[in-house]
Amino acid sequence: MVKPPKPGNVVKDYYQGNAHIKICDDCCRDQTQEEKDAIVDRVTRIIMMYCKERQDATPDNTGAKCRR
Repeated sequence: MVKPPKPGNVVKDYYQGNAHIKICDDCCRDQTQEEKDAIVDRVTRIIMMYCKERQDATPDNTGAKCRR
């Protein structure tokens, strides 16, 4: 049986079609600004590596562009 989600700190609540969507910030609410910045930096590096790999994999470097 599916358990209902635990209540969280809802920062956005809306409907999309028949789906009731609640966005919570429980995963990062208690983090310091430095911890949040470290996450953003890590994600940025991952995205940039992905874009570079896609671009390098294209023979003429035109078929796989990632935007900044």
